[in-house]
This record gives sequence, structure tokens and C-alpha cells, in this order.
Amino acid sequence: MREQVFRAPEFEVVRVPGADDGPVFVTFDSLGDPLPPGRAGFGEAFLAKHGFETYHVIHTTNAWYQYPQMRTALDQVRARIAPERPVITYGSSMGGYAAYRFSGVLNAARVIAFSPQYSIDPARVPWERRWRRLAEGLPQLWDQLPVGAQAEAFLFYDSKAQDRRHARLIGREMRARPVRLPDGGHPCITLLQELGLLGPTIRAIAAGRFDPAACEVRVRALRDTSARYLSTRALRLPRLAGPRRLALAAQAVALAPNDPWYLVAHGRVLAAHGAWAEAEVRFAEAMALLPDHIPLLFEYRRFLMKAGRWDEAEAAVMRAMELSPHALSYPREISAIRAARAHAARPAVVRLLSRLVRRDALRGL
Repeated sequence: MREQVFRAPEFEVVRVPGADDGPVFVTFDSLGDPLPPGRAGFGEAFLAKHGFETYHVIHTTNAWYQYPQMRTALDQVRARIAPERPVITYGSSMGGYAAYRFSGVLNAARVIAFSPQYSIDPARVPWERRWRRLAEGLPQLWDQLPVGAQAEAFLFYDSKAQDRRHARLIGREMRARPVRLPDGGHPCITLLQELGLLGPTIRAIAAGRFDPAACEVRVRALRDTSARYLSTRALRLPRLAGPRRLALAAQAVALAPNDPWYLVAHGRVLAAHGAWAEAEVRFAEAMALLPDHIPLLFEYRRFLMKAGRWDEAEAAVMRAMELSPHALSYPREISAIRAARAHAARPAVVRLLSRLVRRDALRGL
């Protein structure tokens, strides 16, 4: 039975009982939208099924675990765990940040972090722009917290993406064992899930018998059966590889037709090669599967801007604002759309003015 062992305004810690010996997991949830109350912790069903005692840190805001009471909560968690039992921290992306950053407080023996982010602080990662708006005004409370010097950190990441830079920085602070998954996307945990390798990987790490190199080889052998790999590859190939891009994106949708993000990726590739009507169909299918989803509305807004459908792009942002009125970025999004619209119109205006000037000059001859 689940037991709430700590509660703060921004997060809770829930314990799920398991075996009385062996490792204890502490998990950290990922960035989410929405964040429904009472939801399961990260990996909860799997860890409970396999009998692992687990403490799940479940947040109510996407604040990168920069909460004042985090240290107190995790000190209490560590005090509940027998000293002889190894602690394994586990998370993905934002949760991967917490899994490595709080490994010292928890005296973790192992860290499992998929696509872990080193920091959200622009001063520490000035090249990272994905989370810039989340970082605005966010107090950086825990970035200087010592990590687990003795912990063995298994860092899974897409070696062709920005995440490799995060992994490299984490590796400067702790004993990292990288698992490189080229074109695994963000978060790359999806790639292992689709290949049926996630469960065996977690169990192997818990048992102390995981081989990162063997995992990389296995993923390489199977990755053409993963929609995540095919979709990411399609988005990254150059425009000159148009037929190949379109084929890969379509294959990803065929493998996972009910995943809205593979439909979006196919739509993006179609639009990039001028198939605007077909792209619109893919976006419509995605939004039917995931209606009123704010990240999807912003992705659709980007498509509409590329298509020059400015009023509809503004409408998509306004709909997102209705769904979540407290976000700070909406006025900036509207301003960006209007600025892009003005920029797109400028060449036509310049051409018109040039024609008028030439006409008037000819009349004066």
C-alpha cells in the first residue's frame, strides 16, 4: 500500500513497500504537463511489480526540484532506509538531474539517469536553450550540492544531441558510466522502452551486473524497430535526403500510429518538403489524440507560423493561455508571432515601394 511520508506545497514523497533486503529505489518524476494530483511516481508500476521498495518524489510544479524542503525530505527518506541497503536514484531529464544531484544527500550507491540535465541555470549551461523560460526567476537552490562521490552513475543519452554536453559535465563531478544512444532522442528512455530493453536494464543495474557496452551493441542491433529512433533520425537528416526522411518518418508512424509526437514529427518533415496539406492532416490527427495539450498546441503554432497562417498561430497560443493562464511566456509568444509576421511581410512591402518609386521616376521623364 502506498504511504505518503513527506508533503510540501510543491511535492510529495510516497513510499511503496517491497522486499526487506536488496536495493531501495528513490525516483524523481520528469517535466510534465499536466501534473494531475495523485498520479503514480516515476516507474512505479514496474518497480512495484518486481518487488523493489521505492520512494517516489512527485512534484506539482515544473521547477527542476528547486524546492526549499527538498533536503529535509530526502534526509528523512535516507533515515528510513537501513544503512546496509544500497540506494539507487532513478529519473529522466529533469528527474535525471535530481537523480544525480541528490545522490550525495541519499548516499546513493548507483544512479540511473536517462537524458539527465546537468543544470537549468543559464549561468552554468549558457548553450542550453530548451528550458530557458522555465529557468526565468527560478531560485537555483541545489546546483552546488555535493553529489555522491562513490556512486556509480549510469548516464543514458543521445550522443548526437545536446544531452551529451550535460552528461560530460555530470561526469566531471561523479563516477559516470555513459551509455551512448545515437538518435535516441530526448528523453532516450523511450527508445529502450520500445525495444523491450528498459526492464532488463533496470533489473541488471539493481543486481550489479549491467554492461553499458553490451547495451549499446544490443540497441544498435534493434533500433530500426523503434519508432523513436526512426522519427529522430528522420528529423535530423539533411533536407537533401528528402525521400529518406519522409520514408523514416512514415515508418515511425506505422510502428506507433497512436503516438501523437510521431505524427507531429511526420508532419514537420512533410512541411519541410512542401507537402503542407498532408502535414496539416498529421497535425490534426495528433491533436485529436491529445486535445488541448499545451506542448502540442505550441508545436502546432510553430507549424502555422512556417505556413504563414499568423492568425491561427495566435489562436493556438490563446487557447494554450486559456488552459494554463498563469504561464509567463504567453505575451512574449504573441509578440514573437507578430514580429515574425512583420518580418515575413517586409520583402513584399519593399518590392511594392520599389515599383512605386520606379513608376514615379518614369512619369517624370
